[in-house]
Amino acid sequence: MTFVGKILVIGIMAFALLFLGISVVTFTTATNWKTAMAVPKKKVDELTKKNNDATAAVEAAKKDLAAAKEKHEAAKKEMDGRIAALNTEIQGAQEEITQSRTALEDAQQKAKTALDEAAARKQDTDQLRAQKSAVEKQANEYKLRQAELNDRIRELSRMLETATNNARDLRDKVARFAAALPAEGLFQRRQPVPGP
Repeated sequence: MTFVGKILVIGIMAFALLFLGISVVTFTTATNWKTAMAVPKKKVDELTKKNNDATAAVEAAKKDLAAAKEKHEAAKKEMDGRIAALNTEIQGAQEEITQSRTALEDAQQKAKTALDEAAARKQDTDQLRAQKSAVEKQANEYKLRQAELNDRIRELSRMLETATNNARDLRDKVARFAAALPAEGLFQRRQPVPGP
């Protein structure tokens, strides 16, 4: 064997060992792709199913979102209408409050005027009561004085009547004595007889 043959044998043997190592590594690292693919395929199927479910859920969520948006728009329109109605009510209430305040101020002014007038009338009434009390007191004094004067008049009337009766009796006596004196012969100057 020649030197070149020896080199070729050694080279072939090296390549054989190299290919043996590669074959061993390939054989030891080689897997059963059918069984190995079953698990990822199952995972892919699961993920595809989940993706389809998620897509269906997203579609359902989109439909729900669209329905919710429509509902929200309707509710917003309703709320806007209610807000407008409430603003109108508030404006009406504020106008009523303004009118009530104006009416209250007018009523307070009228009440103040009425109270002032009532106070003036009370003062007038108190003054009139005081005057009435003074007049009643004076009237009572006059009534007492009148009663005293009436009693005095009655007393004087009785005295006058008594004096008149006494004067009449005295005239009668004087007339009898005047008639009796000439009859008895007694002379007496004639005096005039007082009249009634």
